[in-house]
Amino acid sequence: MQEDVVKKIKAEGKVSEELIKKFFKGKSFKEIREWLTENGLDTHIILELQSTEIALITPVGIIMQVRKLDNNKLGLWGGSLEREETPRQCAVREIFEETKLQISERKLKFISVDKHYHTYSNGDRAKFTTHRYKLIFDYVPEIVLDEESTDYEIITSVDHRIIEEQKYFVYQCLQDRN
Repeated sequence: MQEDVVKKIKAEGKVSEELIKKFFKGKSFKEIREWLTENGLDTHIILELQSTEIALITPVGIIMQVRKLDNNKLGLWGGSLEREETPRQCAVREIFEETKLQISERKLKFISVDKHYHTYSNGDRAKFTTHRYKLIFDYVPEIVLDEESTDYEIITSVDHRIIEEQKYFVYQCLQDRN
């Protein structure tokens, strides 16, 4: 089975979403990259992943994280789906892991699904199918950061420090904060 997976990855030049569901079920982004290394494959090969991005909208602006893996660019909160998670379950889990905020799925306002490629500062590449949400607060919540972020900022306009693939969504959120 493992040899078949290696052959398929070499032939396709990527780790497809189908392979992730069938063979890597329950493995994290990092664990898949480690498996690629152990099997002599390009560790920076494209992974096709389902993910979430959540805009934390407050009366004074959007709270964004300063992301270590993206050369300290500003990014939305969120991450890749794990195991049998739905996108909403992933969003709730990621918000808690990254900010320690406890929210319910019903507070998330679904906005869109976006497909895009992303290259991290270490050379890792991914093709994301991203489920985007707004989480609207009538106050500025207290954020407790995890190890993925060095800081956070509240922004009121789009600037060059925002991850490129997120700029338009951030712009839309700033235009319509409801």
